[in-house]
Amino acid sequence: MTLLIGSTSSDGEAAKPGRKGCFGILGLMALGLVVLAGIGFAGLFVGGVTTPFQVVIDALLGRSAGPEAAILWKLRIPRELLAILAGAALACSGVVMQGVARNALASPDLTGVLTGASFAIVVFYVFVPSVPAVIHPIIGLAGGLLAGGTSLLIASAGGLSPVRLALAGSAVASFCAAGITTALVHAGPTVASAFFWLTGGLAGRGWQHLGVMLPWAVAGLGACVVLARPLDLLALGDEAAETLGLNIRFWRVAGALTAIVLSVGVVAVAGPIGFLGLCIPYIARSIVGVRHQVLLPVSAMLGAIALLSADTLARTMAAPRELPIGVLTAIVGGPFLVHLVWRKTA
Repeated sequence: MTLLIGSTSSDGEAAKPGRKGCFGILGLMALGLVVLAGIGFAGLFVGGVTTPFQVVIDALLGRSAGPEAAILWKLRIPRELLAILAGAALACSGVVMQGVARNALASPDLTGVLTGASFAIVVFYVFVPSVPAVIHPIIGLAGGLLAGGTSLLIASAGGLSPVRLALAGSAVASFCAAGITTALVHAGPTVASAFFWLTGGLAGRGWQHLGVMLPWAVAGLGACVVLARPLDLLALGDEAAETLGLNIRFWRVAGALTAIVLSVGVVAVAGPIGFLGLCIPYIARSIVGVRHQVLLPVSAMLGAIALLSADTLARTMAAPRELPIGVLTAIVGGPFLVHLVWRKTA
C-alpha cells in the first residue's frame, strides 16, 4: 500500500488520496499514537529517581499522595505534555516555513525567531537577574516576535519573496547572535544558567509553563489547518498559484507568521531546540508525500514522538544528572543536515 500522495492534477490541485491511501494515513496516525502513548507511559517510571510500577499506577489512579505522586503530577506529566506539544509545534513550523520558502532546507529560525527569543531571555538572565524565571517565557515571546516581525518587515519592503525572507532573517539572526555573545561576556556568575538554557531543554518546567505555551501552539496548529491548501498552491510556483487565484503575498505572510507563532511559543519555554523543524518535515515528506493536508498532521505526530523520546533520554542517560535536549537533537540533526546538503548538491 503506497502512502506517496504528493502528485498534482492537471488543474493544479493536489491529487486527493484514494480510499487505500486514506486507510494508510489513518493507520500511520494510529500507530503513531500508540508509539507516543507507549513512550509517554514508560517515561513516567524513569528520571533522576526511578519510580516502581505499582507506585506509578497508584498515583495515576489517585490512590497515592506521597512524594512519588508529587514527582509524577508536578514534574513528569506536565513535562511530557510540554515535550509532545513542543515537538508537534516545531515540526509544523518547519513544514510551513519550508512551504513558504519553497526550500526543503528551510527551518523555523529562517526569520530569526529562535535567536531573537534567546537574545531577549539571555539579556534578562544577565542584566536583570531579579526577574522571576516564570516571567522569562513572556520575555522570550516578545523577543521572538520582534525578531520575526522585523524580518518580515524588511523582506516585505520590495515584495516578499523566499530569498528576501531568508536574507532578512539571516541578518536579524546575526544581530541577535552578536547580542547574545556580548551579554554572555558580561554574564558573571549567571553564565552557567544562561548557557544551559541556550542548549534547550525542559528541566524544571511545569504546569505554568504549559499554560504559557498552550495558547500559542493551539493558535499556530489551528492556522496550519487553514494553510494546507495555500501551501500546496505555493509549491506550484508564483505564476501557477496566481493563475489559480491565490493571493501570494497574503498567504506567504500568513504562513511566515504562523511559523513564527509556533516557534516562539516553544523557544520561550524550552529554549532554542534546533534541527527538529528541519529534519522531521523531511522524514514525513518521504513517507506521505508533499500534500500539506496530510504532511502537517504526520509531521506533528513524528515531531511529538521525536521530542518526547529525546526528553526521556535526556533525563535518563546520565541520571541523576540531566542532558540538555538541544545536545541530543544536535547530535542527530547535525549529520542529518549534512546528508540533506549532500543530496541537494550531489
